[in-house]
Amino acid sequence: MLNVTGHDGSVAGTTRRRILIVEPNSSGHRLYYVAELIEYALSINLAPVLLTSRFVAGSEDYEVHLGRLHGTFSVVEAAGKITLRTASAFADDLDATAVIVPDGDRWALRLGLGVGRVQRPISVLIMRASVQPRNWPIITKVAQPVRIRIIRRAARRSKIAVTFLRPANWRGDSHDMIVRDPIQFRAPVDPDAREKIRSRMQFRANSRVVGVLGALDERKNVDLVLAAVSQLRIPNIVVLIAGRMSDIVRGQVGAAPPDLDMQIVDRLLSDQELDEAIVCCDVVVAAYSNESPSGIVGKALIAGTPIVAAGAAELRNMLVDAPNGRWVHLSIADLVNAIEEALRLPRSPNRDLEITRAMFARALIDPVLV
Repeated sequence: MLNVTGHDGSVAGTTRRRILIVEPNSSGHRLYYVAELIEYALSINLAPVLLTSRFVAGSEDYEVHLGRLHGTFSVVEAAGKITLRTASAFADDLDATAVIVPDGDRWALRLGLGVGRVQRPISVLIMRASVQPRNWPIITKVAQPVRIRIIRRAARRSKIAVTFLRPANWRGDSHDMIVRDPIQFRAPVDPDAREKIRSRMQFRANSRVVGVLGALDERKNVDLVLAAVSQLRIPNIVVLIAGRMSDIVRGQVGAAPPDLDMQIVDRLLSDQELDEAIVCCDVVVAAYSNESPSGIVGKALIAGTPIVAAGAAELRNMLVDAPNGRWVHLSIADLVNAIEEALRLPRSPNRDLEITRAMFARALIDPVLV
């Protein structure tokens, strides 16, 4: 059952072609992608309609990412679970030109298995090209090629476009449709601006700031990072923990060594705030268990802030040619050595990694316009 609401704009009464964007989940950077799709749709005279879950429209994520677009698009809330079937049915009722699914991994797998009818063109973004790690590595190794085959089978079906999300610094050739992570950096990165940001955030001039940033849940291994930082043999270390934390991570932070100097900002950050946090850090640490391109690592590469990444193979791939990055295994000893090395690295900004919002959204929308 779908409950049509009028949070922004109106579903009815427009002569423009409608495009349905499906995103039930407001967490992480999903609504950031939705905002880019809406802006591009408006620029080519489409009427965007967001199909989402209940209470998303009143969430903090919604206000941060979509608040500035109030009144330019329509919102439809589903009273129940949004599935391929219910979304397709609503697209028919709406007479939508196409359906766009920016978090489309599960949808692509179902479509690749032949589940569901496809009456209207549908575009899905594969946010996680790699299988998420399992307890038994052999299962991950076997599942990966099977997953890719199923997704590519979906791409061969009529009216379906499948696009793989790659890191901001990805370079190479692919037989698949590819789009780079649409990272924009809003903060200045020159030394004078950096000192002003650090002063405003009340860091001492001699502080060595280690950043643990973004949406922080148990997959980000914050406890491991804090244990490593507590063993650094460098003076004046301050840990900046900035981003909305899960209850588990709050417990990990609360259990950190009492003599560890920490500055904590436990809330969703705006893009500007996140970028300024990255600029003020001497090193950013991303120790992730989940496989997906990292916006934090991408932003640090743009800003030139030294990076220590650990765990996920996707992070290792992002840092292969990065002069300011180091990748290690998920262990305290490896993190200690890598952080100490990274604190000696020079800053090397790279604005060439940014792509425009339109480039990202065009890659998802244009292939299904008829």
